[in-house]
Amino acid sequence: MITVNGVKQDLPETLNLAAFLEARSYARDRVVVEINRVIVPKTDYPSAVLRDGDALEILSFVSGG
Repeated sequence: MITVNGVKQDLPETLNLAAFLEARSYARDRVVVEINRVIVPKTDYPSAVLRDGDALEILSFVSGG
């Protein structure tokens, strides 16, 4: 189980951060992700493996008028 933006979620399989974001339709170029209070550089998304107990904070950038 992981926590995403304060909500506990099951992690049914081993995923890297890039696959996790893609599966949940996040636009990688419009988010900043923190795992366990450490900001993950976008270049590290494919190698950042999510583990049981991880806490993610995902911030999405939205433009408006």
